[in-house]
Amino acid sequence: LINQYPNFAGALLRERFISIRDAAGDARTAGLASDYLKNHHVTAVLCVPLWVRGRLSGFMSFEKSKLEKGWGRDQENFACQAADLVIQTIYTAQTRELKGQVDSYEGTLTQVIQGTDPDIAMHDLVRYATQLLDCDSGLVFQTDHRQMQCCSTVSYNAPQPYADVILQYGEDVPGVVAETGQTLVLQNYQSWPGRSPKFEPDEFSEVM
Repeated sequence: LINQYPNFAGALLRERFISIRDAAGDARTAGLASDYLKNHHVTAVLCVPLWVRGRLSGFMSFEKSKLEKGWGRDQENFACQAADLVIQTIYTAQTRELKGQVDSYEGTLTQVIQGTDPDIAMHDLVRYATQLLDCDSGLVFQTDHRQMQCCSTVSYNAPQPYADVILQYGEDVPGVVAETGQTLVLQNYQSWPGRSPKFEPDEFSEVM
């Protein structure tokens, strides 16, 4: 959507709702004219983005083939309220799914604590935690306080295996966390000055 219709996608990211009487003539939706609007005989659109847990999960669209005076305030309010109901439904469904994942995660954690198949269970833990946080990949680093370094021991779905990568305290995210004992969240890892050359710059975008 962002690549194919950048103006429309940008409007969804910026605005509470998109209320347009002349969809083909408005810069935000003009890109839709040649295919969607024309094929479905749509001239006016009222779109509301669906933000769930801080992410744009989609949008609700109301459309007309002819609209003389533009969308009314009551119609815009109704569209926003309807979208809020959809957002709440999605949120509730995700919460239930998340609870199931947490229960599964806790069961695997119990398996690790009891010492049953620790190697397999540890990999499962990383996989469950990665999925629980809705991330693409996960790594585990084991610290050595005497040597003041940390070494990767488990890798799940990483672009590269990154087995036995050794970082000094203060080096990259694992090294900083090992040194400070504080959680570190980076929304733009690629431009972070503390990034280690041991990791490819385009493999990770956000890191926690």
